Amino acid sequence: MDIKSLLGDAYKDEMTAAELAEALEGITIPDAAEVAKLKKAVSESNAEAAKYRRELKARMSEEEAAKVQQEEEKRQLAARVKELEERETITSYTNKYLAQGYDEVLAKETASALAKGEMDKVFENQAKFIALKEKSIRTAVLAETPPPSGSEAQDGANYQSLAAEAFNKGEIAQGAYYTRLASQEKGD
Repeated sequence: MDIKSLLGDAYKDEMTAAELAEALEGITIPDAAEVAKLKKAVSESNAEAAKYRRELKARMSEEEAAKVQQEEEKRQLAARVKELEERETITSYTNKYLAQGYDEVLAKETASALAKGEMDKVFENQAKFIALKEKSIRTAVLAETPPPSGSEAQDGANYQSLAAEAFNKGEIAQGAYYTRLASQEKGD
């Protein structure tokens, strides 16, 4: 038992030691015999309540029992319908995310979060999707980008002289390319 539950309404945050001592003076702690007596009384009351419930159930007519059974079946059917509707919603959302290009795992995770209203997770997954999409686009663009014109140098070419020649012609990109090749040849 902690001090807060012991004092109840008398407890206030940031109480001083003097205030705590004053509040505790008025509280009496029951002895073990009294606690045992109260526990026995509670136990007897619970047993009596259980006895009355059994008697009531025995007195129920078959009609009442059938009505209770029908209500239970209705509750179970309603729960099953709710579960199926949720599954259908998640499947629908998953298909829409797949159509947008999401991978299957991310699509299911995002659809489930959307159906449950977990918008932070939805936005987090959208950010992941965008990052993956940007990466794939960059990879595709780099794969399709041809090397700079005139960058095909024959074996044994002098890249420094090719760089100087390109710079003289005003072809800065090509000159930079040959300069990089020359430095790679040196092992820089």
